[in-house]
Amino acid sequence: SNEAASILESFLQATLDALVRRCLDGDEMAHALLGRPAKTDSPLRRWLRSLVGSKAALLGSAEDCEHVHQTVQEWLSKLEQLPDHRSYRSCFRLNPPTTNRRTTETDPGQPWRLTLHVQDINRSDSIVDASELVASESSGDPRILRRPFDDALDKLRTDVGKAARHFPALAPCAAASGPVEIELTLQEAYTFLRDAAPILELEGFGVLLPNWWREDRPRMRMWLDLHPSDESSTSVADLELGLETVIGFDWRVAVGDESLTVEELRQLASSKEPLVQVRGRWTEVQSTEIQSALTFLQQRRDGRMTVFEALRLCYAADDLDTGLPVAGIRSSGWIDQLLGGSQTHRSLESLEPPAAFRGTLRPYQIRGMEWLTFLSRLGLGACLADDMGLGKTIQLIALLLREREDAKPPGPTLLVVPMSLVGNWQRELERFGPSLDAMVHHGTERLTGKEFVAEVAKHDVVISTYSLIPRDLEHIGAVDWHRVVLDEAQNIKNPVAKQAVAIRSLRAIHRIAMTGTPVENRLSELWSIMDFLNVGYLGNASEFRRRFAVPIERHHDSDRAGRLRDIIRPFLLRRLKNDPLIEVDLPEKMEMKVYCNLTKEQAGLYQAVVDNMLGEIDSVDGIKRRGMILVALVKLKQVCNHPAQFLKDSSPLAHRSGKCNRLVEMLEEVVAEGDNALIFTQFRRMAEMLEEHLRDRFKREILLFHGGTPRKKRDEIVERFQDDSIETPILILSLKAGGFGLNLTAANHVFHFDRWWNPAVEQQATDRAHRIGQVRRVQVHKFVCIGTLEERIDALLEKKKNLADRIVGTGEKWLTELSTDKLREVLELSREAVAEP
Repeated sequence: SNEAASILESFLQATLDALVRRCLDGDEMAHALLGRPAKTDSPLRRWLRSLVGSKAALLGSAEDCEHVHQTVQEWLSKLEQLPDHRSYRSCFRLNPPTTNRRTTETDPGQPWRLTLHVQDINRSDSIVDASELVASESSGDPRILRRPFDDALDKLRTDVGKAARHFPALAPCAAASGPVEIELTLQEAYTFLRDAAPILELEGFGVLLPNWWREDRPRMRMWLDLHPSDESSTSVADLELGLETVIGFDWRVAVGDESLTVEELRQLASSKEPLVQVRGRWTEVQSTEIQSALTFLQQRRDGRMTVFEALRLCYAADDLDTGLPVAGIRSSGWIDQLLGGSQTHRSLESLEPPAAFRGTLRPYQIRGMEWLTFLSRLGLGACLADDMGLGKTIQLIALLLREREDAKPPGPTLLVVPMSLVGNWQRELERFGPSLDAMVHHGTERLTGKEFVAEVAKHDVVISTYSLIPRDLEHIGAVDWHRVVLDEAQNIKNPVAKQAVAIRSLRAIHRIAMTGTPVENRLSELWSIMDFLNVGYLGNASEFRRRFAVPIERHHDSDRAGRLRDIIRPFLLRRLKNDPLIEVDLPEKMEMKVYCNLTKEQAGLYQAVVDNMLGEIDSVDGIKRRGMILVALVKLKQVCNHPAQFLKDSSPLAHRSGKCNRLVEMLEEVVAEGDNALIFTQFRRMAEMLEEHLRDRFKREILLFHGGTPRKKRDEIVERFQDDSIETPILILSLKAGGFGLNLTAANHVFHFDRWWNPAVEQQATDRAHRIGQVRRVQVHKFVCIGTLEERIDALLEKKKNLADRIVGTGEKWLTELSTDKLREVLELSREAVAEP
C-alpha cells in the first residue's frame, strides 16, 4: 500500500548496506542489534533481502510493515549509541635508521621514519600500509584491499588528527592529501618512544615499535669486579679469611655483556643524545649519568679493599654515588664461591660425612654441611634458613663432628634454644652425634662463675635458653666461645630486646643462626639476625631502614628487594621442600579450610562486642584507640572459639560452639581411622578447656602442651605422643610453645583451632608433622567462622602468603589503623554466620 511504501522510504536511506549484508550472512553483532534472531520467512528477513536484491519493495500487510518499521527504528537508535565497531584500527610504526652491514652501526645523519598503517583488530599481523589505501583511492579499484579495510583512509586521516594532539609532528599527515610517513630526528623519535607511544596505545591505536624497545633492552650499568689479591688463591681449603680480607677490585661500565672503555664513555657523554648505538645495539642513556660515572671512575677505578667494603659499596651504593645504577658484582676464585651463596653450593669443596655421625645425610644436607664449613673457614657468620623439616639440626651436628676430626679440636659451642627445645636437642645430639660431649646450662642448680667456665671447657656443646642469656650474661659472657649457634633465631627479631642485645654481646669466633622463618613480619627482623652474624654488614638499624625496609615494605621497590637478596645471599642458605634439587621424598600435604557457623549464643556475644567497641572508638584516638581495638579483637576470637572462653566460666562446652562441634566430629573420624592429630590454639585457657572436653568425650588420655609446661614434662609428652605403643592420638598445643623445633611426625592431621593471622607462624606449626620422618599424607585443617572477622582476615591472608620473600602485615596491628567504617566492614557479623533458624 502507499502507506507502507512511505514508511519504507522514511528509513531506507539510513540503513547501512554493509550491516544488512552481515545480517544476511548470520553476523551475530547485527542480530544482537536487531534484538532477536532473524528467521528465514519473517517479514524482517524478507525486507533485508529486498534492500540488496533485485526487488526494491517489501510486499506484505500493513501490520507486517509496521512491525519492520518499529524494529529497524529501534535498531538504528541503538546503533547511534554504540562506539565504532569497525574491525580495524589506525596504526603507527616507528622505523629506526638502517644499519651499515659492514660496521653494524647506523650511518650518521640518517633519519628515523614514522609510517601510517591500518591494522586488523582480530589479526594484529594483518596490516595495510597507508600508501596502499592512497593507491586504491586514486585508481578507483578497491579490489587491491581486503574487505575489512573498506573506507579506511578517511578513518585514518581522522585518527591521525587526534593523534597529533599528543605528537604534533603528525599534523601534516592529517590533511586529505597529506603524507603517509614523516621523518624524525633522534630526539623526536625518543619523544615518540617515551611519551607519545604509551598514550596512543591507551587510546586504542596500534603502535609498532622496534623489538629492542619492547623487550628488556640492555641498560647501561656499573659493575664491580672482585678478585683475590693473590691470584693463586682459588680455593678456601687452606685459607683463614674473613670480611676484613683485602681483595682487588675494578669498576667498569657495561651495556648488557659489553664493557665500555673510558674513551667510549667520554664520546657518549659528549654526544648528549638520549639514544645511542653501542656495539650495534640501541640503548637509552642520560649524558649527565655518564658524566657522573666518569667522575666516579676517575676517583676510584681500581685498587684494593676489604670484602666488607666491597659488598657494602656495591649493594648499598646509591646511584648518586656512582652515576649509573649498580648492577652487581662479578668475581673470581674463592670470592665467587662466597658470593654465589646457595646458587653455587655444588662448586664448594666436596666433603665426606663425618665418621662419627650416626645416621645418613641426604645429598642436600651434605651440601649444607659443606656450605657451613666454607663460611666457617672464611670466618663469616651463616644463616641456615632451610624450610622447616629439612634437617637443620643434623646439618649442624655434622659440622660439629667434622670439626673434631681435625688434629686440633675447636673450643666449645654455645647452643641457644627456646626452653621447649632443650630436651629435643639433647636427644638429637645423643642420637646422631653420641661422641659430642654436651651439657645443659639451665635450672636452679646451674653452675656460675669460675665453676661454670671450668666445666664449659670440658664439653663440646653447651645448651642454654634465650631467656637465660641476659640473666647469666656475667658468666656466659666470660667464655671465649668457638661458636655461638641460635636455633629458632627469630627469637632475636626485636633488636632492642634484652636477650637480643645480650646475645650479640657474646664473644665468639664463629656464629650461626638457624631458622625456617628469617622474616615473619618485618625486614627489621632480618637485619637483627644478620647483624648478629656479621656485625655492621647491613649498616646500623636506621640506615638499613632508610635504604631497604622503607622502599621495599612501603613502596614495593623491586630493585631494592633484588639488591637486598644479593647482599644477604652469601650468608643465607634457604632450600624449600618443593625444590627439585632437595630430593626429599615427603608425603603430600593437603590444606583445607573448615568453615563453621556460630551458635545463637556466640552470635549474640559477638555482636555485643562489636557494638560496644564501635560505639566508643570514635571518642578516643592514638594509643588508646589502638588498644581498644586489639582488646576487642581478642574478645571476638574468644567468642568464635567458645562462649565459655569469653565468659571465663566453667560451664560445659558441648553444643555451644560451631568450632567445638565440628572439631569433635572430625576427631571422631581421626581416632576411628587410627590416625593421630595435633590441635593448635593460641590461648592456653582454650587448650585446657579442650583437653577436659575431649577427655570426657573420648574417654582416653588427651596430651596437653603449653607455655607453662615444665621442660621435663614437655619431653615426656613428646615421647608419649611419638610412641606407637601408647594410645595417645591427640596432642593439644599452644601455638607459640609447640610451633617450632619439635618433631611430631606421629601426627598426620593438624588442626588450627584458631588463627594466628601470620602464615609463617602457622606454617611453622604445621611442619612439626610435615617433616623428614613423616611417612603418611598430612592433612591440615584451618578453622574459620563464617561471616566473622575470621573469614575476612583469612581472605586477606591468602594474598600475603610469601611473607619471607616480600612483606606481611604486622599480625593484627594493621587493623588498628583502619577507619571506623573500614573496621566495621571487617568485624560486623554477616547474616550467614548463624546456621540455626
